[in-house]
Amino acid sequence: MSPHDPEALSRLRGFLEVTRVVRSEEELGGLLASIAKSISESLGFATVAVHLHRPAWDDFEVTTVHGSPEAVEGLMGDARRREVWEPLLDERFARRGAYHVPHGAVDWETHAPGSYVPSLETGAGPDDWHPLDALFVPLRHPDGHLVGILSVDEPASGRIPTDEELDVLVAMAEHAAAAVETLEDASVRA
Repeated sequence: MSPHDPEALSRLRGFLEVTRVVRSEEELGGLLASIAKSISESLGFATVAVHLHRPAWDDFEVTTVHGSPEAVEGLMGDARRREVWEPLLDERFARRGAYHVPHGAVDWETHAPGSYVPSLETGAGPDDWHPLDALFVPLRHPDGHLVGILSVDEPASGRIPTDEELDVLVAMAEHAAAAVETLEDASVRA
C-alpha cells in the first residue's frame, strides 16, 4: 500500500473504524448501523444491508440498511428462509470469502420475488457491475454456524470489486460477525 494511495487509505480508515465500533459498548442495532456506514463509506457501496438469523423461524431478516430511502424501504424487515439463501451461498459463487452472484445466474423473480433491485446504468464490460449482480458475505459464529449475512450493492466504481476490496470487505464482515456473536452471547447469559 502506497502512503499516497487515497483509496487504500480510505479502506484502512474504514477497517479501523469498524474495529473501534466493535470494541465500543453499543447495542446491536447501533453497532451494525455504524459498521454498515463504515463499509459504505470506505469501500464505496451505496447500499449495505445486514440480514440477521432468527432461529425461531430459521430465516434471515434485514435489520440494518445503510443506503438510499428506496433501498431502506425495499430491504428493511425483509425476511427470507434459509432455503432461499443456500443456493446463493453455493461454492460456485465463492470468491475470497464472499459470494458474488452475477446477473443471469439466478432468476430473482422465481428465487426471491420482490427483492430490491437498484436502478443503475449497466456497463458493457465483463467486470462492470449489473443491477442484478449480488454480493454477500456470511457472518459466522466461531463454531461455524451462520449468524447473519452482509450484503452490499451499488459499487461507486461501477465495477465488480477487486480481490483487495473483497479481502477488506470480508475482514470487516468478520468484525461484524464477532460483534453479533458477543452481543448475542451476552444476551443469552443475562
